[in-house]
Amino acid sequence: MGATNKEQLLNIILIPIFIVLAIILSPIIIISFLRHYFIGLILKYRFKKKLIHENKHILFAYSDSPHWKEYIENNIEPVIADKTIFINRSQDSEWKKNNLLESKVIKHWGGDKEYNPIAIIFPRKGKINVVRFYQAFKDYKHGNTALLNEKELELYHKLCGLVP
Repeated sequence: MGATNKEQLLNIILIPIFIVLAIILSPIIIISFLRHYFIGLILKYRFKKKLIHENKHILFAYSDSPHWKEYIENNIEPVIADKTIFINRSQDSEWKKNNLLESKVIKHWGGDKEYNPIAIIFPRKGKINVVRFYQAFKDYKHGNTALLNEKELELYHKLCGLVP
């Protein structure tokens, strides 16, 4: 019976604290969401405007990692090169200076996890698509090609959707 009273007391204290925190934090959460959303719209517009004349719709970022560099350059790049801007993140100081818009796009849609290698696809209409290759190459390193094949097919399928 004593535990029930403690639980009730805990609920009496925690529920109002939770309600107050929700009221205080909700504007911050809403503003953060709206900020992220509008930054995405601006980046999407700027990227499309910059590259529309080149007919580029994919931003593909990778690095000089021995786990994927050769594979990407020999297998993926030849298939999507005409529609893609490739960024090598290994030249960090150089590519960020020379490709400021691309750097912001990668940071915005790449996030903090599994952001390299990554393909960010800007369809003519609709929402941005992101294909993350990190886990696929991690599996590939250990002899499992299934996820890499799946990710490549996903990328190529999205590429086909770009063709009028």
